[in-house]
Amino acid sequence: MITVIIVSNFLGKSGKLKNLNMLRTVTIIIMMTFAMNINSSAIKDNSNSTAPSKNGSAMLDRNASHLYKSSIDYLNKRTPIELTYSEDSKRYIDQYIVDNPEQFARIMGRAEYYFPLFDEKLANNNLPLELKNIAIIESALNPLAVSRSGAVGLWQFLFHTSKMFDLRIDSYIDERRDPEKSTEAACEYLKYLYRIFNDWQLAITAYNGGPGMIEMAIEKSGGKTNYWELRPYLTIEARNYYPKFVAACYASRFYNRHDIEVEHLPYKFHEVGTVSVKQPVWFKQVVGAIDITVEELRELNPSFKQNYIPVYGKPASLALPKSLVKEFQRKENTIYALEVVSKDYNDLRAEVGMHTSDSEPLIHYVERGEYFHKIAMQYNCTIYDIMEWNGMKSKSISAGQALRIFTNLNAANTDLVPKLKFVDLHETATNKSEYTNSYLQYIPENTNLISQVKE
Repeated sequence: MITVIIVSNFLGKSGKLKNLNMLRTVTIIIMMTFAMNINSSAIKDNSNSTAPSKNGSAMLDRNASHLYKSSIDYLNKRTPIELTYSEDSKRYIDQYIVDNPEQFARIMGRAEYYFPLFDEKLANNNLPLELKNIAIIESALNPLAVSRSGAVGLWQFLFHTSKMFDLRIDSYIDERRDPEKSTEAACEYLKYLYRIFNDWQLAITAYNGGPGMIEMAIEKSGGKTNYWELRPYLTIEARNYYPKFVAACYASRFYNRHDIEVEHLPYKFHEVGTVSVKQPVWFKQVVGAIDITVEELRELNPSFKQNYIPVYGKPASLALPKSLVKEFQRKENTIYALEVVSKDYNDLRAEVGMHTSDSEPLIHYVERGEYFHKIAMQYNCTIYDIMEWNGMKSKSISAGQALRIFTNLNAANTDLVPKLKFVDLHETATNKSEYTNSYLQYIPENTNLISQVKE
């Protein structure tokens, strides 16, 4: 009877335990109940409570800490990287799996695609496989991610840093966005950082702040080389980087304990192959001959900036589903011969508001003094798109006005992404109630979303 009463407080609407954390919590509470010899009438009164007590919340928090710590200890025994649990790492674990489970589900969907590549490259360089989790912190595994400082790609290389690793950047190509080449560069950089410090905690921190920052902290500390002793001498961002790494290691390994259902990508890593492109070609030419969309080509080939594949001396490499490789090879000459017609102003105006299939719906509330063109540029669209989406006849906007917008977050202004969150517009003010679905909402204040690559 005691067991039934306690467990009832942890059941979801379906009557199932919410997750393994809850299962562990139930077990601990039952054990404590018998150990403390709490009388059954007190338990009965407690079961009628609709809100958890402060003691109950504290117990849940302690249980989460115990679970995180024991799991990180488990991981620590299986890697040469010292993985240490701390309250900071707990905070970031909670951000991943408690505060933003939908976003982490998308991250793990990308992990299904990118982690096999990372594991292969790290193993070939005799590096710990856990280092792949750095890319979760840096870019949320988005190859198109751009930080406020201009760092780009899965591994977030700055322009000048990329030159050290011979990553090509020109008007058509940015190899910082190339999954394979950028991962090879990251491996080289991590090996270099470890050679400097001979300590993975410091090398990982240096990936964020640079080796010079760590060397300066060592000098200021009087020669200390222990990460925990150096923390007070680091910037806040660098100080938090290692706990974020530990959190990413836990979350990417144990996310399934927390009822996170992975949002799968259309393709798995092993389902994608490459073909050699011997002549310059536009994505539209490829789409015109084989069964694939421009959007799919972009997803599989993020390093091509203009939907165009240049050829510099030797053939270029194009990623395709393996099921289409032979078809491309069979139709290769036809693809090169296809004519591409560029759209003019009139063509573009005729298509206003039409391209929403790969976009997220959101609501932008106009701020005082905000320009209409500025809003459009922020979301990588035009004012005519916004007018079409909102049934507007005039270009006039006013402060507080709710604008329905569709945007591809990969292409939108990168300063925008940390300011978005999902909202249920049923709960908004009356003048916004016409939008009855859950959209992304533009929030002027900064928030702690996973997709924010830098604090």
